Amino acid sequence: MDESSRDHPPAPPPREAIAPARAGAEGLLDRIGLAGLLWRAVLVFVFAVYAYHIGLLLISPHGGFDLIRSFYLFNVLCLPPLLAAAGGVVWLGGVRGIRWGRIGPWRRVSSVLIAAGVLLGGAGVYATFIEPARLRVRRVAVATPKLAAPLRLLHVSDIQAERVGEYERRAFAMMAALRPDLVVVTGDLLQPTRPATFDSELPKMAALLDSLRPPLGIFFVEGDVDYPIIEPLLGGLGGMRTLRGEGVVLNAAGGRIRLLGLESRDSHNDAGVRRHVKAWLDGAAPGDLIIVAGHAPDYVLSTGDLPIDLCLAGHTHGGQLRVPWFGPIITLSHVPRAWALGYRAVGRTRINVSGGVGCEHIGGIPSLRINCPPEMTLIELRPPVKP
Repeated sequence: MDESSRDHPPAPPPREAIAPARAGAEGLLDRIGLAGLLWRAVLVFVFAVYAYHIGLLLISPHGGFDLIRSFYLFNVLCLPPLLAAAGGVVWLGGVRGIRWGRIGPWRRVSSVLIAAGVLLGGAGVYATFIEPARLRVRRVAVATPKLAAPLRLLHVSDIQAERVGEYERRAFAMMAALRPDLVVVTGDLLQPTRPATFDSELPKMAALLDSLRPPLGIFFVEGDVDYPIIEPLLGGLGGMRTLRGEGVVLNAAGGRIRLLGLESRDSHNDAGVRRHVKAWLDGAAPGDLIIVAGHAPDYVLSTGDLPIDLCLAGHTHGGQLRVPWFGPIITLSHVPRAWALGYRAVGRTRINVSGGVGCEHIGGIPSLRINCPPEMTLIELRPPVKP
């Protein structure tokens, strides 16, 4: 290198040479600005996550509670602060006059983002702490010529208590206040989470059950989470009788009731259970009021044409998350979504599917309900009104 090049370094390339390289990025930023890119990126991310969950639902229509957990964590813990932060950045950039390009009506954009974050956060609080405690009584009136006097049947399902506390005591006080003649519980009694255990909560639940004492008794069918306590249940926990694939005859004041309790696996089996139910029906008299109880409602798909007066089921929790005009996001059942909650005709029979007193807690899911408050059903069976 000669002396002259040391004193005079090479000149930078002319402006015309670097202009094309910057033109694309600067042109994009000039058109929508960094703030515009930010909120657009947030929306694309949100839509991608929603598309992912909707895709999972379409692939597996019956879903799983892992889908609820993922959707809950995103909508309650991730999305609200993300939207609020993005709205705050857009607002801050606008009021300080940072040159981010023409961001358009930044005040409107930032307000929408912040409001969406606040609303989602509020919805999460409501779904976690308010609606799961809004226990209601759904009433159904059924006329039947097989009874000469009214009978009050209380259908309870999926209490599924994390720990037996004030909510459960209030629920049982509501049950007692209804003064039922007969109580049928369609499974899933306890689902304790640490530090609570089955050993710590079972005596409390037994005391609550023992407080009811309806004239015709309390009957229970096994659910999906009851296997750790099946021995105490079969031993008559709290004065409650567990029917595990067996029937019982009850002599009420207005007639005779035949109640069959299915095993949990049979209630999920919409094909194999039919033979068992038909064999049990062979011993029924024409005037008997026939009731079949199972944890899951799937069994009605193969027994709906049989002469059963009333079927009872739970398991679905009504979906826990119900979207208007769509229904439950998941049901964990093969029955149509519309059947996952409520009382309806299915062939020759009628079925009541309970939304449940409690919530699912598998995998650490908190108590969570949206547009699906917890419930119990009082079914008032009455003789027909004479003309």
